[in-house]
Amino acid sequence: MGNQVFMQIPQDIPHQSEPVDFTNPWNIVVYIIVPIGLVILYLYWKKHRKK
Repeated sequence: MGNQVFMQIPQDIPHQSEPVDFTNPWNIVVYIIVPIGLVILYLYWKKHRKK
C-alpha cells in the first residue's frame, strides 16, 4: 500500500509536442538570448548589491 499520485495533463494549456525550430530567429532570441541575458543581469545586480 504505497502512495500513488494520479496526474493528468491540463486541458486549457496548449501543448507543444514538437521540438523548437531554431531556424526561426525569434525562437533563438526567446529561448537562448533572453535567458542568458537574464542570468547576466541577475549576476551583475547581485554583485553590485553586496557593495
